[in-house]
Amino acid sequence: MGRKIYAANERIEGRKMRPEVLFSLLMVTMFFGGLAFVLFDLNRNPEQIDESQNDAILGEFVSDIEEFKTVETDKYSMRIPADWVKVNRPEIIVNGKRYYPDRYQGVTRENVGRWVDVYTTDLPDLVADKVVKVEANGAFMRVGSISPQCQSFTELEVEGQKEPTITEWDGLTFRCSMTLNSNNIVSVETSTSEGVSLAGDKSQDDYLFFFSDRGSSQDNTILQDILNSFQAK
Repeated sequence: MGRKIYAANERIEGRKMRPEVLFSLLMVTMFFGGLAFVLFDLNRNPEQIDESQNDAILGEFVSDIEEFKTVETDKYSMRIPADWVKVNRPEIIVNGKRYYPDRYQGVTRENVGRWVDVYTTDLPDLVADKVVKVEANGAFMRVGSISPQCQSFTELEVEGQKEPTITEWDGLTFRCSMTLNSNNIVSVETSTSEGVSLAGDKSQDDYLFFFSDRGSSQDNTILQDILNSFQAK
């Protein structure tokens, strides 16, 4: 009898599952259990999936703010920073004469304190700290490099001089500011009194550009981008 009992016990022990088989069954059960929970939860709350976050998940960023915009007048077109606006008829007095250029000025962020004046036909003899050479190329311009501060290459006529003095850099003539150390740049082909003559399809006009940067950090590339995009009509 004892022998029969022992043999029966052996058969029962033989049918026990091995540990690795039991572990595999447990993992499969957990996987399908988790999948069932997720499907049930999504069906209960389908609105929780936010498709607007897909770009962030993919590592992409899409900005709704454009860097530049194009402005059009009867005489010209050009690109300016997107947050610049046109100022209503600024009055500039030079040597007792009034001028009314087209002024485009920054109004937000780092562009506050920056603007460009576009003079047409009637050109003033402006005072500036720097000059940049522009060469007419039909309705467009070729834009050169910007000079250093004019005080660095202009000698005082008398000690303590405060009045602007005519100076020259790279063949360009303009009036150098001897008291300010700001960032005012005039753009000319030969001199401030002549500006640059551009021929569009409709007419030919003389232009003079004046850029002032009193922002928190100076960025002269803005002026160069504007000049490179400028087109006479």
